[in-house]
Amino acid sequence: MKINQNGYWGMEISLSNSAVAFGLMVAICAGIYKACEKFQSDLNEETLKAISAWLQNLEMPKDIDNWPKTFVAWFDSVFGTEMFSLKFMFKSALASSLASLFLLVLWLVLRPQESGIVHFTWAHFGYMGGLFLLFNFTPDYLSLMETRLILRFMANTPSTMRHILLLLADCGMTFFIALFIPVFLLGGYGGSYVAYLMASLPLSVIGNAFGIPDIPLQSIFFYTSFFTSIWIWLYSFSGIVVKFLARIKKAFDRIKLWFNIDERPVTFLGHIAILLTVSVFAFLLVRPEFTNGQPDFAYQEVIKQRTLFYERIREKGIYDRLINPSGKGIKHDYTLQEDGTIVHDASTNLYWQQSGSDVAMIYEDTEKYIDKLNVEKYGSYSDWRLPTLEEAMSLMEPEQKNGDLYIDPVFDAKQGWIWTADKNPAGDVWFVNFYFGSCYGFNVFDYGYVRAVRP
Repeated sequence: MKINQNGYWGMEISLSNSAVAFGLMVAICAGIYKACEKFQSDLNEETLKAISAWLQNLEMPKDIDNWPKTFVAWFDSVFGTEMFSLKFMFKSALASSLASLFLLVLWLVLRPQESGIVHFTWAHFGYMGGLFLLFNFTPDYLSLMETRLILRFMANTPSTMRHILLLLADCGMTFFIALFIPVFLLGGYGGSYVAYLMASLPLSVIGNAFGIPDIPLQSIFFYTSFFTSIWIWLYSFSGIVVKFLARIKKAFDRIKLWFNIDERPVTFLGHIAILLTVSVFAFLLVRPEFTNGQPDFAYQEVIKQRTLFYERIREKGIYDRLINPSGKGIKHDYTLQEDGTIVHDASTNLYWQQSGSDVAMIYEDTEKYIDKLNVEKYGSYSDWRLPTLEEAMSLMEPEQKNGDLYIDPVFDAKQGWIWTADKNPAGDVWFVNFYFGSCYGFNVFDYGYVRAVRP
């Protein structure tokens, strides 16, 4: 990782964004085509007739199972029928890993200037150990089980309208799983539903439209939960397209002729998938920031700010487990004052709360907390404030000294992560986490502690 020619912390790239994205699109489309061709050749004639009849809304022979049941059989052949077995869980984890890899590559293709953020957050989640696996695998496993349940309902009804309603139900339940599980696991790390959702949007059209920055891996974890639903969306959408075109006789006859739906229905499904893939990439490629190789303004400023701060951390020797692991940290000269409620650091001439807020709070509430300290003249002073990012990071020790925290034991261990006064241009607030020994941008709807400071 290094500062590239545009002044951003990321990878140097020799190819334009558009060329790389086009290559990725071609590779995806080729993979879809090959997979559908293999399915087309592997399925028996009766199954192909069933699929074709379902697509065209024809009455199927009584001795042939309908298309949804065939689709359920495909699902079961890949993942198995024992959803609580280790084999099913392993295959779910494998599928989740492949989906994560795909989205990670897609992220780097769409925004190569931000590879530094990907590198940073990957390391950040990596330090969470087993919790990192739970963030990704648990929601995806539950989503896979939910998809199998939806497929079972679909197999028992030929109604297109009911299929659409089931697809909407699938989206809703998957959304809930993708949002609820990670935030439930984040409960001890200052997570909130709104914050996690906002941090999960950047990879989406909505996130790009509003310029919401921050953690790409949360986007990846969030969207991989929807990958298990792709094939039921595909087959339902394909059927809806054909049935709609059937109302326009000439168009439908041409579609049947071009794609040979009667004999090659699975190949037709592949063409629909390719059409959707090309449409998505076409939309992404025409965005202004893609054509000139630059991210949007919010992203530019966020990355510039992070780059400058990371350089300052290294210059001052401040320890950061991810950014400057070789840093020695600041040599402190702490003394307790006011009956142990205030810590004075003679090396920086700053006065700190020995403890801090009793509970974690959203950023908006930090102002009320600081005002209360000043009104009550905490420690006989009325000029308390939130620390700057650099001030808060000055407390970071190069090793765990206070239990699991990278902070001197002179401080209360309850405030494991604290807010700072510094915001990035996109509206996130810098956050110092003494559990991880690092700092990062936090959404204002997340929960953190306050440790006030005064000069």
